Amino acid sequence: EASVKQLFLENRLSAELTAFFIDGRDLIYTDYTIKKNMNMGSFTNKGIEVELGYQVLKNLHFDVNYTFLHTSKPLPVAPKHKFYAGVTYNPSRFSFDLNVQTIADLYTNVDMRDPSNNVKEDHYTVLNAKAAYRFGDLNKGLKLFVKGENLTATRYSINYGYPMPKAIFMGGI
Repeated sequence: EASVKQLFLENRLSAELTAFFIDGRDLIYTDYTIKKNMNMGSFTNKGIEVELGYQVLKNLHFDVNYTFLHTSKPLPVAPKHKFYAGVTYNPSRFSFDLNVQTIADLYTNVDMRDPSNNVKEDHYTVLNAKAAYRFGDLNKGLKLFVKGENLTATRYSINYGYPMPKAIFMGGI
């Protein structure tokens, strides 16, 4: 892996580019159509990741990230394209986060014996949000939060036969 990062506009804008190469072998994965662990054999992954962050105001930050992954053979849970965009707003003791993530060309199941059985999730997009309030000082306080994930109730799977939940909400301290 090799990366380069550069700061601009008095460190308010950051840009990072990463290139990676993985030479792997003997990865164990589960073939969900036959419910059996299998050995993937040898494979290579290579790709790039681009990340930008911009501090618009003292309490407002945007960030985006894109990853492209090329695999020598279909690999489960390894999307070809991944895009993320988020905004964070921190007025005083509050913080608000909103982000969207898109995944494309994701294999949810791989059958090395018969590639025609491979199951592919074309693409999906999820929207997430979080609101929090901090009690006490920055390092020793408590944070009360509520958050929602997959707010658009998108139907998708990461692993074949195991659909992800629709919109979920949670809170905590």
